[in-house]
Amino acid sequence: MSKSKNPPINYENLYELVNNIISISSKNILSLPYQDLLTQKICAPLNPYLINIKINSRKDHAETTLKELLNRRQIQISNNTLKVKSRLKIKYYSLNFFLLCYSILYVLIRSKIKSDNYFNLIYGLSKDMIFKNSHHLTCDVFFEKVNSSFKNKDSINLIQYSKFDLSHVKTKGTFKVVTYIPLYLLRYSDASRIVIAYNLVIRFFYWQRLCKKISAAILIGPEIIIDSYPTDVQSKIRTLSTTVSQWGVQPFYFHTNSQAQRDLYWYSSNSLPPTNNLRTKIKEEFSYLKYMKIDRHIVWTHKFGRLVKEITNSKYKVIDYVLFYLPNRRAVSKSIDILIFDVTPKKFYSSKNYYSDSNCIKFVNDILLATESKAVNIDALVIALKPKRKIDSSHSGEYRRFLKKLKSQNRIRLIDPNIDLFEVIQQAKIVVAIPFTTPALIAKRLGVRSCYYNPAINFKSIYRLDTVPIIITFRKLQKFINKKD
Repeated sequence: MSKSKNPPINYENLYELVNNIISISSKNILSLPYQDLLTQKICAPLNPYLINIKINSRKDHAETTLKELLNRRQIQISNNTLKVKSRLKIKYYSLNFFLLCYSILYVLIRSKIKSDNYFNLIYGLSKDMIFKNSHHLTCDVFFEKVNSSFKNKDSINLIQYSKFDLSHVKTKGTFKVVTYIPLYLLRYSDASRIVIAYNLVIRFFYWQRLCKKISAAILIGPEIIIDSYPTDVQSKIRTLSTTVSQWGVQPFYFHTNSQAQRDLYWYSSNSLPPTNNLRTKIKEEFSYLKYMKIDRHIVWTHKFGRLVKEITNSKYKVIDYVLFYLPNRRAVSKSIDILIFDVTPKKFYSSKNYYSDSNCIKFVNDILLATESKAVNIDALVIALKPKRKIDSSHSGEYRRFLKKLKSQNRIRLIDPNIDLFEVIQQAKIVVAIPFTTPALIAKRLGVRSCYYNPAINFKSIYRLDTVPIIITFRKLQKFINKKD
């Protein structure tokens, strides 16, 4: 049977299959860093489809072949070669032509910069992580505390945030927010602006010719045209930082600058998710860690750090809060009796997924029932729920309607997802979180009583996050909520 017809059993299997095809078809035209980056760009978006999300109308138990998975990325396998479909080609040609025009204009208009500074490059941060409810940078204090390299006066700390934003002050001390780091670094090149603009055009046409030989190279246009532009600046990169949001695809410099310290910040809770007793052959796994271009992982707990080290042989560092801002420990009134932290299920999550809408609805309902039962002796209970992110049309419609109904009945209060996490947790008497979201761990470290509640009898919690208790029965949940401090 052809390998393309075999179902990949996990991310490691998927990665190796795709990387082998790319290695054979590139015929030494693409260097290893490009091959690895291209493999990441193809595989990372496909990971959810391996076990979590339905493929079109296929049943939950159906396995998905490599050919079917690649089709999700508009890529076909032909004679052991990856062929990109026309629609995707047009899309990427258009995007990269626009990038070329923008880059030439940027290089010609913006002034050159002369400096002997070293660089710390930061990727993978959202707007909220960079500015945190402020018009000014707020993440600088966090990075300076975690890594002394960010304090060095001879360093410039660049943060990439790709969206245009005129409402925030983007410079603070040695920290600066830029739209595209590799393009910004071209301003430090010794070559003239005309020469740089000319070479960008040459590199664009080289990329076009390369795509005719290796169809999948269409996916790495920016890296070939701009990121790999040869400059002395790349040798001055001291540290590279990114977050778990780029777990599957690290930026180009992570693949080529092995002499720089490469850190990944795990801002999400670090754990082995609950496993489904009914599907013992399909377990959430961490084989993707093997393919990260990372030297050190910044994590919440030693247990997860040891797991990462075992798989990758990378270093790890444990810190109290991986949130890019620090807690303001001030006295606050306990205005929330029970604070709930859920996971908003996405559309088309399979019923076999732990975070399916049915399981997430049961999670919230059980907490409400436990507080409303006679076993609880709390009057005028204030129950609040804080979503991790803004709820939108990409989330389950059934779950959205469920929360809307609870809010209209005044049974819960929905909290703005962008609110300061430390502040809202310190206002709570009790925190109940679905396994294994970070807020329960934060509450524990802030001295707020917290627990994980697992509402699904078909899932086993095989992992414990620090000393936060895991509750698996409704009766024990009642007992936890009713417990007097």
